[in-house]
Amino acid sequence: MEPILDLIRSAQWRWDWVAASHGAAAHAPVESGRLLGEAIAQAGEARLALSPILTRHGVEQPVEMPEWEKETLQAFVGLDMEAERAQKEAFLRDTLPDWYRSAAHQRRGPTDYVPRVPMADPER
Repeated sequence: MEPILDLIRSAQWRWDWVAASHGAAAHAPVESGRLLGEAIAQAGEARLALSPILTRHGVEQPVEMPEWEKETLQAFVGLDMEAERAQKEAFLRDTLPDWYRSAAHQRRGPTDYVPRVPMADPER
């Protein structure tokens, strides 16, 4: 299983890098595409290597995947969205204003700009 897990981990790192690099799709689309292509290839290799192991253990194939809708996937991985929304709302209400006050208090001159960011909609 270790080589399979390494392939999955390697594919995930590539996917995460492209997703987390924000402007990569706009500023480095070829490199982003290359990395996503590698990630898809590695995930495919992992699936091929995993197939005989699953068969040996009586797992029917193909393994069913959930629908690719956001809400379905959140439920599939056990994400409690109501709790997440409540936590975000508490952060926006209780923590963020303190951060803004602290940043404003520490300003010393025109180069210490603290931007005014409107409070985010907790539903987003």
